[in-house]
Amino acid sequence: MKNNSKYVKEYIRMSYKYLGKFVEDNIESYFSDIHDDLKKIGFKLTLSEYLSMALMTSLIVFVIQVPLLSIIFTITFLSRGIGVAIVGGLLLGLIGGIISGILIFFLFYVYPRFVIDEYKKQIGNELPFATLYLATMAGTGMTLLAMFKTLSKFKEFKIVSKESYKIVEDTEIIGNNIIDAISKIANRTNSEQFKELLWGIRSTIMVGGDLRSYLHEKSISYMQDYKRNLSKFTQQLSLMIEIYITLVIVGSIFFLILTTILANIGTISPSTIVLMQLIIVVLIFPLVSAGFIILFKGMSPE
Repeated sequence: MKNNSKYVKEYIRMSYKYLGKFVEDNIESYFSDIHDDLKKIGFKLTLSEYLSMALMTSLIVFVIQVPLLSIIFTITFLSRGIGVAIVGGLLLGLIGGIISGILIFFLFYVYPRFVIDEYKKQIGNELPFATLYLATMAGTGMTLLAMFKTLSKFKEFKIVSKESYKIVEDTEIIGNNIIDAISKIANRTNSEQFKELLWGIRSTIMVGGDLRSYLHEKSISYMQDYKRNLSKFTQQLSLMIEIYITLVIVGSIFFLILTTILANIGTISPSTIVLMQLIIVVLIFPLVSAGFIILFKGMSPE
């Protein structure tokens, strides 16, 4: 792990060395919206360093993809003559390399927001059950610190356990009181739900209210939201499956049959048909399927 971290740091340093000046002078101002997102996900990089790494990665992908795609397309067009094959292969290889590079840069652009959204989703899935555990522990008379210490040991809760451990660490190691530790995490979290819960716990303790009743009410509210999300996801999943079967599977089969018929009657040359079918089967179909899988995963509550 340390070696990997060393290589990543060296790659970032190299990217900034060669591209940092260009990024700062030409493109950094257009991507200022992701500056805060980088801080929220804990990236200890400046915006120019992150953009330099993104641009360097895009250029590397471009350099690799252009000759690779050019060779593939040139071989595909050989039946039309060596001249046409070379020109067509180089042109399509260049276009494919540009598209690949732009796609990689776009992935870097959306990655911080994706991490934040995943954090919110994960913590939203955990809160109904974590709050119920907290309410149960509050009813037994446990101290607030003991409650968060117990919650931090639950392996079922990935995000809530980590955040609870931060509260315990801030209290026992750094020496802050539990109220200040809760306030710090509440100010830092990207989840409005979790922030609301922590501020509510803090306020209830400060005014001497019934913590168990507060947590019990919040757990009921969170559980109702969770059930509504499950019901909504079930409806969306049914619709998406129908779309996938109709457009992707049936559409791909229909396209393959149609192009085969056109090749047999001589409307389109066989080499063009083979290229079109190859693009559909090898490129478009897997990409669209992968897109649907990512979409399903993003929609599904865990």
